Amino acid sequence: MRRHAFTLIELLVVVAIIAVLIAILLPALAAARDVAQDVVCRTKQRSIGMAFFMFAGDHQDRLPVVFWTHHPQAWESSWMGSEIWKAVSKKGTLLPYVGGESVVVNQNLYRCPGLAEGVRGSGVGSNGMFDYVSLLSLVGAHRSGVPNTAQVQDPGTGRVSTVGMPLVLEEDPTEHLNSTNIEPGHGAEDRLGTWHPNGGGNIFAADGSSQQIQSSDLGPRPRWEWTARAPSGSIVNLHHSYTKEPGEWDTR
Repeated sequence: MRRHAFTLIELLVVVAIIAVLIAILLPALAAARDVAQDVVCRTKQRSIGMAFFMFAGDHQDRLPVVFWTHHPQAWESSWMGSEIWKAVSKKGTLLPYVGGESVVVNQNLYRCPGLAEGVRGSGVGSNGMFDYVSLLSLVGAHRSGVPNTAQVQDPGTGRVSTVGMPLVLEEDPTEHLNSTNIEPGHGAEDRLGTWHPNGGGNIFAADGSSQQIQSSDLGPRPRWEWTARAPSGSIVNLHHSYTKEPGEWDTR
């Protein structure tokens, strides 16, 4: 019995149907990929945040510090060390809480998969070493003196919202994260990350929660205003009161 062969028109119809299906599925697949990357990014950030808590449990309730390597006590060295940032000589103080001293493991931990590696100084993409930072105001602070909430002002609308007090947050590449002078793991008024699907940036808060904050202004270098209640009861602007020494937050 003679087999019926496909005609050219039938083949073209099949190809067209496949092309339409691909066109329909690709955006959905891309969206699913972005959501998955966001979940992985939050998970990594949460791992670092929980390491902050474990560090405090072993160091008289003190949160880790950022770049003070000249102080004598071990806890006063940076939480992000030479395994990530080659400009410092000491290993990061968080290493025992994030899986040991494996350079590969920790470089991967400090990178968010939603932010592709960019060219240093371009203000685009990750600097290839770390995508998470911590606030300078809280370095070495007693965890018990850090409030669970803070207020953040949207740089576009000026609207103030109450959010979790950020211990670990993402920094946008337009700031020092990918500048010519990369700051090793600390942020202040620097712009929060905006590379996630809804244009938001993730924070790990002092109460152990993970949150995503959105900005209405995606223009060049908008500034964030973070304020919180200090141990003295006064309201402190977190990014205009840099900590000069570990533990200064406790006296504010």
